Amino acid sequence: CKRITGKYGPKCWQHTMLQDHVKIVPEPGKGLGLQATADIPKGKMISRYRGTVRSLTQKRTDSGYELEAARFIDGKKRSRIIDGAKTNSSIARYANDCKRPNQKHSTPLQCNSRFAENMQAGNWQDVISLKAQKKIKKGKFINVSYGKEYFT
Repeated sequence: CKRITGKYGPKCWQHTMLQDHVKIVPEPGKGLGLQATADIPKGKMISRYRGTVRSLTQKRTDSGYELEAARFIDGKKRSRIIDGAKTNSSIARYANDCKRPNQKHSTPLQCNSRFAENMQAGNWQDVISLKAQKKIKKGKFINVSYGKEYFT
């Protein structure tokens, strides 16, 4: 692709969406969301979570897109923050929270995906991925738990 606009992935966001069988569309009551364009089987990786990698000691940005990641380097566990706010090649950041009610739903939605860590990953950009927790049918929105720390 000649339109690579994100430095964290090998493809632009349009090609990433085609490959990952998802699209970014408005989700009622939540802003932009991630919708399946094909059935996604349980356990399938939907997309990598990529972004700016910072140490835990660096100041948080309150971007709303920061995830803590861990991996083993030389046999020792190391942790970093991955901030997906300033990249358009990390479409996993568009998965909305399933636990928090919104204007349309008075009760929380059921989570159909989760953030998974690969602590053996070769680089920080491949540590976190969004995986299907159950089969996600075409047309359904992809929802993940942001964790209770997100809303504190």
